[in-house]
Amino acid sequence: MKKNPLTPQPKYRLRSFTLIELIIVIIIVGILATLGISQYARMVEKTRSTEAKMIFGDVRKLAYQYRLENGTIAGMTDAQQGGNPRRETPIMGFSGVLT
Repeated sequence: MKKNPLTPQPKYRLRSFTLIELIIVIIIVGILATLGISQYARMVEKTRSTEAKMIFGDVRKLAYQYRLENGTIAGMTDAQQGGNPRRETPIMGFSGVLT
């Protein structure tokens, strides 16, 4: 079929996406966003947990060092402290001497 020379032809052809293509893209982006948000929430929780463990570990070490230097922790009995601080007994899960 020949083109009619009298019919105006557009200089460029306008192409666009169909509604179905746009809906599919929106669904895929929504699924990826949901997965990303849940993974982000898990990583934030893991980071907070790790930070809390590090802080408690530091407190445990400082309490043990204080006990070694002073022989007691204020407000605690020997039974609560775990006995003689000069002996290498674990206190609150830590054993050994800090330097």
